[in-house]
Amino acid sequence: MKRVAAARDSLSEGGKLELRILAAHLGGKPQEEIRFLTELLDLRPDDRWLHYELARAYSDLDRYSDAVRHIELAFLRTGPQASWEASWIHALHSKALLRSGAEPRMAVDAANAGRAETTSWPQTLYRLALAQYAAGDATGGNRSLNEWVTWVREAGRVAEPDVQVSLGLFFYELKDFRQAEQHFRDSLAFNRDSVRGMWALGYLLIEKPRSEEHTSELQSPI
Repeated sequence: MKRVAAARDSLSEGGKLELRILAAHLGGKPQEEIRFLTELLDLRPDDRWLHYELARAYSDLDRYSDAVRHIELAFLRTGPQASWEASWIHALHSKALLRSGAEPRMAVDAANAGRAETTSWPQTLYRLALAQYAAGDATGGNRSLNEWVTWVREAGRVAEPDVQVSLGLFFYELKDFRQAEQHFRDSLAFNRDSVRGMWALGYLLIEKPRSEEHTSELQSPI
């Protein structure tokens, strides 16, 4: 323990904050994480990744307007042609825009911006499909969703029970509870011990607001 304390004390102020940020993240404490990230940002104002991490933490608290603000600040620090080497930030941008009440076409454009990040572009297809549907493009949404399903199933990237849960959550976000319930049940048909499947189905059956239910124009992938 003395060695650990000595190593900790030898760290710079930024290094100590990084440890606090990691501990808050692993401990599931997004508010603490935001506080420490903000302190570290004062020391490293041009660090684009700190803005991205702040956006992620704000999203964990459903504070999507703040998430959008920090993502856009991250983009300002990199320029339009900068590569993020992954499409996660574009998927998060699309999600935060849509959930903050922004114009759905903005969410579509945000997801499409991930196309330049060829290493993981297909991951943004899920968010793209949701944004397209919200923008009134059911045909485009169906095409993007099917493309995403094809990609995650290739080479077993995602286990089928989890694919079904993700599809259920997709339709839940669209308030198409009938299709959401079917996918959650399909998850359990593939694996009756699926914790995610049991949790999702239970939550849907107990919490779904019947007054908001409607049938989407999207067709569920096979």
